[in-house]
Amino acid sequence: MATAEKTISKNVPKTGYVGSDGITTPGAFKVLRMQLFGFSEDGADAEVDIKRIVDSYTITTELSSPVVTFSASLRDNESLLSSKAFKICGQERLEIIIEPVGTDGDTIKQIFFIKEYPTLTRTLDFPNIQFYTMLAISEFAYRSSLMNICRPLNDGISLDKNIETIFKEDLGIKDFVLAGDPYIKFKGIINIQRPLKAAEWLRSRCFEENGSPFFIHNDITKPNTILLSSWKTLSTAPYIATYNFQAFNEAGTPGTQAYTDKERRRILSLTSNFKFDRLATANSGGYAGRVNVTDFSAKVYYTLDFKGTETKDWKPRKYAVKDRSGNQPAGGVTMHSIPDANITSIQVNRAVDDSNVSNDGVYNSITSSERYMPQARALYARIAEASHEIVVYGNTRLSPGAKIKLVVPKPIRNDDGSEEDSVSSGEYIVLVSAFIFSDGTFTNKLKLCKLIPSVDGILLSVDGATGLTPMTPSAQQDPLAQSGSGASTPNRKAFYDKTYNSIYKAAVAKGLPNPDVIAKLGASQSALETGWGQRVPAESNNYFGIKGSTKLGTSNNSTDEFINGKTVTIRDNFRVYESFDESAAAYVDFLVKYDRYKPVLQSKTIDGAVVEIGKSGYATSPVYTRDVGLIAKKYGS
Repeated sequence: MATAEKTISKNVPKTGYVGSDGITTPGAFKVLRMQLFGFSEDGADAEVDIKRIVDSYTITTELSSPVVTFSASLRDNESLLSSKAFKICGQERLEIIIEPVGTDGDTIKQIFFIKEYPTLTRTLDFPNIQFYTMLAISEFAYRSSLMNICRPLNDGISLDKNIETIFKEDLGIKDFVLAGDPYIKFKGIINIQRPLKAAEWLRSRCFEENGSPFFIHNDITKPNTILLSSWKTLSTAPYIATYNFQAFNEAGTPGTQAYTDKERRRILSLTSNFKFDRLATANSGGYAGRVNVTDFSAKVYYTLDFKGTETKDWKPRKYAVKDRSGNQPAGGVTMHSIPDANITSIQVNRAVDDSNVSNDGVYNSITSSERYMPQARALYARIAEASHEIVVYGNTRLSPGAKIKLVVPKPIRNDDGSEEDSVSSGEYIVLVSAFIFSDGTFTNKLKLCKLIPSVDGILLSVDGATGLTPMTPSAQQDPLAQSGSGASTPNRKAFYDKTYNSIYKAAVAKGLPNPDVIAKLGASQSALETGWGQRVPAESNNYFGIKGSTKLGTSNNSTDEFINGKTVTIRDNFRVYESFDESAAAYVDFLVKYDRYKPVLQSKTIDGAVVEIGKSGYATSPVYTRDVGLIAKKYGS
C-alpha cells in the first residue's frame, strides 16, 4: 500500500488555528487508528492502514437499535480490491480509534465487520483513481446474523435478565447496563430466531410498572456495552448541553477560546419535519385506541380503551361522533376521547401453573404486558409525529438517549431574540445520532424528539394519568395507580406499612405460623380493595371489603362485581368495625374461619399466598391475583 499512502485525502483532521496552537478549532479530531484486517492472496493474515485513503466516514447509532453502523467513502490508486498483499473478500474486520480534540466526550473505540462494498466507481477524468464505499456493522450484529437460538426463558426472572443473557452469552457483549426498573416476567420459549430479533421481541414487552417502555441502544464510546433504558429514565434525566440557534457568533474572533467555546454550542442547521398527521397518529393509537382481549382460561372477553387526555402541545378539535352506546355528547368529543381510532385484538391465557408460583400469576408474554401495549404504541406514534434534525459540532456524548436543550429565537424582523420560539425551543431526546467526519471536521447530525407534555417521562397526558381506561373488568386498571388525589407514592408506602403491622400483630396473636406472609397478603389486598385507603365504605373502618354485619351494623355501599363475563355495579352490605386494628384482626379471623382459605394460611411465600387467595374465590375479578401480586411485589419486598 505504499502508493496509497501518497494519496492526498480530503479528510485531514484540523486540530488547531495557525498561530494559536493551544486553541483547537470546533469539531477538531485525531484519527489514532483505522486498521483493516483480512487476508492476503495466499490466505495468510494481513492488515492495512486505510486512514489516508478515506475521504469521509459516518458512524450512526439509533435509540431503536443497539447496532452501530459505519459507512465510508474511499479513493486510492493502488487498487485495494485486487492487491495480492491484502485481498478483499468481504470478511474484513475494521478497528477504529478517534479522539475528539478540545471538546466534550471520550475517545471513540469501535470494532466493525464489513458488510459490503456497495459501489466502485472509475471515471475518465481520473483514470488512475478509484472511488468506492464501505459499509460495516457492529461485531455482535454480524455474529447475530449467522446464529439462531431456541430455548425457554429463565423462569421467574424479569425480562432484562433474559435480554442480558442474549447479549452476553450469545453475542459476546461484556457489559450490560440497565437504566430503569423493569418488573415484567413470564414463562415462554424463544423460538428459532436470530438473537437480536429475540432481544427486540423481549424488549417490546418490557415495561416499568407504570408503563414506561424500554429501548436497547448503544453508546458510541463504549464498544462492548449494551444499554437498556426506560423512556422515563431518559426523559427525566438532566440535559447534557444547551445549543443555540444564532446566525453569528459574537463571542470574539476566530482563534480565541471564547469564540471556540461558543461555536461548539451553536446550531449549524435546523430542519423540522412537522407532519402533524393527527389522523395517522390517532390510527396508530397515539390519542385513543381499543384492545379487544379474549382470555381463554377464564372464558372472558373484554375491552380495554386507551384514552389520552387533552394535551398542551396542540388544541384538540371537537368532533361530532357517537360513542359505542350510540350517544353523541353535547359539543362533540376530542380525538383523545374516541376509543375506536385503532382496534387491536389479543388472546391471553391466565391459567395458573401450580408447580411454580414465582410469576405473580402471569404466565405469558401478552398477559404480562397487555395493559401497557396501547400506551407504548401511543408513545411511539407521538415520537414519530414531528421530529427535528440539527447539525452541531461534534460531541461524543450525543449518543441516542442523550437529553439536550435547544434555544431558538422567533423569526421576527427587528426582534431582539429574547423571546424563544416555542415550536423549536425546549428539551429533546436524541433518537438518531450520525457522527460525521468529513473535510477534516467532526459534526453530529441529530434526529430529535421534543419532550412535549404528552410524551414527557412515561406520561401520555399532562396530568400524569396513563389514559388506560378498561371497560370491563374494572380491576384491569393498573393496581399501582389506583389511588385518590392524595395517594402519592410515599403515602401508599405508609398505608401499606400501617396495614402490614396491624395484620402482623393479629396473625401472631392468632398463632399463625406465617405472620409475615399473611401480613403482606392482607396489606396488598387492602390497598387494592380500598384504593390505598381512599375508598373505604362510609363510616365502616372496613379496609378489606368483607361483607356482612357486626354488632355495630352494616354500611350499604356500591361495589363492582364480575358476573357472567361482565362487570356490574351493585349495592351490598359491608361489615362495620370500631377501628383500623379491629378491621385487621377481623381479616385474620375471616381467613382462619373458612376452610377454603387453609391453603392461604399454609403458604410459605407471598407468591404462593397470592395464587391461593385467587383460587379461593375471595374476589370475582379474573385479574385479582395478578393485581394483588403486583402490589405485594413492589411494597412487600
